[in-house]
Formats: sequence, C-alpha cells, structure tokens
Amino acid sequence: FRNVTGVQTCALPIYVLLHCGGVSFKSQFRRADASGAAYAVVLGEDEIAQGQATIKDLREASASQAQVPIVEAANYILEHGFGVKH
Repeated sequence: FRNVTGVQTCALPIYVLLHCGGVSFKSQFRRADASGAAYAVVLGEDEIAQGQATIKDLREASASQAQVPIVEAANYILEHGFGVKH
C-alpha cells in the first residue's frame, strides 16, 4: 500500500478494504460488492497518471461511476451519501 500524495483525511471513520490485483477487475468489484461497501474507488495506473480516481456506486441500480481528482475522492463520497445503502 502506498499513500497517495495530496489525499486528505477526515474526522469520520472511513473503512478501506484493499484488493490490489491478482484477479480481474470484475472479480475485484464482486468482492467489493460482497463486502457490503457502498463505493469502490479505482486507482489504477491510468487513473494515477491522470491524477483521477474512478468512484463506482455499488448500491445504485444504474451502477453509476464518476471520475474525480484523487484529492477530492473522499469529499465526493461524503457528498454523495457516505455509507448509505440505497
């Protein structure tokens, strides 16, 4: 695990479960969904090179996702219903 420069922490307890490679993205998303996570945050090589995080809502039927600057990832999740299961 590497700390990404510029990511700010917040006072709320945010629990992070890491799945770093070894299996397909599809399998990693299934694991995230099975864990009960509300969101999956993808920080692949392309995202890091662009300074972006892909955030996928695992509880929304449309499985929406957004790309946001890495430094804004936590704020995005907080603003869009942190920990709230739809």
